[in-house]
Order: sequence, then structure tokens, then C-alpha cells
Amino acid sequence: MTRPFFSEPVYLTILEELRKMMAGFNARRRATDAKGVHVEVDFFLEMEEMYGQALGLFDTAINTLSIPVEATARPDARS
Repeated sequence: MTRPFFSEPVYLTILEELRKMMAGFNARRRATDAKGVHVEVDFFLEMEEMYGQALGLFDTAINTLSIPVEATARPDARS
């Protein structure tokens, strides 16, 4: 029996890191002041940084995967 696709440690790690990142974003999005009034947070200036962080998580996950040699061989290099 095969394991589910997202049960691999690298996928579990990236999903947990994305969850943490989004939890922080959502908490700030729901911020209120001392009087309990909703505080509008402008994330536009942070979007590039947040995008970079998310891509960094994927880059790290991709770099930890081991790619089988046959998957990287060129078709025309075979005899």
C-alpha cells in the first residue's frame, strides 16, 4: 500500500510553514485597537516580501527532494 502523497515529510513541513505564515497574516488582518475597533492593515507594501517567503518555502522543499537519475536523463543520451 502506498502512502498518501502529502504524507512525505517535505510536504508536511511546507504545509505547516505555510499555515504558520497565513495564521500570522490572518491575525494581523483581524487586528483591533484598544477600543475594539477594527484596524485596517495595508498589506500591499508587504506583498512582495510575503510572496518571496512563500516561494522560499517551496524552493527549500524542492531542494530537499531527491530526483531519480533516470528522471534527469535526456532521451537522446540513451543508447
